[in-house]
Amino acid sequence: MPSPEAAVSSATPADHRPSLRRQLAILLAIAVAPAGILAVFQSVGTYRDALASSESAYMNDMILSSQRERDSFAGLRHALGALRASPAVGTFDQPDCDATLRNWVDATPAYALAVVVDEFGMTRCASTPDALGIDYSDSADWKEFMARPRFDIEAVARGRVTGERVIVAFTPLWRGAELAGNISVSIRTAFLEEMLSERVARGEAGRLAIVDETGATILRGGAEAASEPGLDWLPQPAELVPNLAGTPRIFRDGRGDVLAVAPLIDGRVWIIAGASAQEVYAGLLTRAAGQIAAPVAMWILAVGVAYVALDRLVLRHLTYLARLTRAYGRGKLSLRPRAAPGAPREIAILGEDLADMARRLESREAALREAAETKRALLLEVYHRVKNNLQMMVSLMRLQARRATDEVERATVERIQSRIHSLSLVHQTLYDTEDLHRVRLDMVLSEILAHAAQGREDLASPRLTLDPVTETAERATPAALFVNEAISEAMAEAERAGRSEGVELILRDNGGGAFCVSVAGPADRPDPRDPEALEVRLMAGYARQLRAKLRESTEGGQRLIVLEVPPPPEVRS
Repeated sequence: MPSPEAAVSSATPADHRPSLRRQLAILLAIAVAPAGILAVFQSVGTYRDALASSESAYMNDMILSSQRERDSFAGLRHALGALRASPAVGTFDQPDCDATLRNWVDATPAYALAVVVDEFGMTRCASTPDALGIDYSDSADWKEFMARPRFDIEAVARGRVTGERVIVAFTPLWRGAELAGNISVSIRTAFLEEMLSERVARGEAGRLAIVDETGATILRGGAEAASEPGLDWLPQPAELVPNLAGTPRIFRDGRGDVLAVAPLIDGRVWIIAGASAQEVYAGLLTRAAGQIAAPVAMWILAVGVAYVALDRLVLRHLTYLARLTRAYGRGKLSLRPRAAPGAPREIAILGEDLADMARRLESREAALREAAETKRALLLEVYHRVKNNLQMMVSLMRLQARRATDEVERATVERIQSRIHSLSLVHQTLYDTEDLHRVRLDMVLSEILAHAAQGREDLASPRLTLDPVTETAERATPAALFVNEAISEAMAEAERAGRSEGVELILRDNGGGAFCVSVAGPADRPDPRDPEALEVRLMAGYARQLRAKLRESTEGGQRLIVLEVPPPPEVRS
């Protein structure tokens, strides 16, 4: 189970969390989205219905209104049937057969020529003498007709007799059950082109054409009526033929144009109207875009209105209270929330609670500050009195040392005086600093060394290398006492040996709360100290108190004492 500290350190920083405004905007957008999506789907459905309606209207306007063309071809078929029933035509009776055909052609300006051909391909009757005697037996169209005798229509670029571009309609001529030949009528294409062009001029169509069952163009109308055969806007026969059905239909070709097809003669001739998608669906895309944009705009408006309402009623006030709370955290407890106009009652109550909390915190902070000042004054007084008492003891020890008659007694009193003086220096430093719990250890050690060197003019001046180290009183006191014992012993050893070398004191800051103290002085004997001596036992005790490592070495008449102090326990953990 993770510790509370680990839980705090692994928490997501507040700055990396999404803001309330963003979360509310997303939630509002999601909440309102179903209605907007439903409206969009309805608009799409409406658009599809309008699309189908436009196609149906186009088919009705362009194809189903082609009754005149349908009547023309239907009348042609009935007329051929009437000619076939004429006795003079059926028996090739001259001159009555020619007269019948001539009268029939003269009665209809659209007809250019009418002929009767026997089963051998020879013209037996004609509406004009120029057509008599023509042999069609070598014609591919005649051979195809004889193989499949039926009513048929084909376009001829230039008639053999008339010299005009015509449409030729064929119908079989039966004599009983036997095929006796056929009757054919040539219709001037100019007549049908005029009909198609009139429809184009009236705006009923932009592009019109008449095709046969193979997809070949029989006739065309409109601006392209005078162009070369084979209209560019018509699809290829492979694409067109599958759409030639017995009922009207509408389809889009590979280029996206809209084509409407309706039969003129079932199974033989169809009329086709073509237009671009923009012409057929004129204005439909604009209306559809407006229909789809309307619910989207309403959705955006609904989200915006709800967001603005929440921002003005809640978020704006919460942001202000959050800034005020941060100011309280920085110690500005004198600030008070101002009454925001239009704020909801819950927000106003929250602001009043924050103001009341700030007043209580301000009062408590003032009380704590006053208590801290009192505690500081009392602690300073304690440090001052302890320092004074220790100084009094030092003075008494000095008097006692002067009155001592024995050298051992005098040395013992001076050693005790030195230890008490070291304690006094620690309390004096505490009294003189702003921080009542931390001591400049380098300053204390410097004073101890200076005090120990007093009255020893025969020794060289001590050498100091001191890094600035600040420690608590609990750790500074044993360190100061340790240095006092080490320096006093080193100087006493120098005096006993009659040597003038001074003592060197080094204080190193190892970082992280750790430091190292080194005391070097003269020593004539390999180990002049008694392990049971008081000084040795005191230094070992101070090292244990600091949880420090104590090392001693003697080399070349110099003794080195090193105290390596680790960081305090709270830093190590």
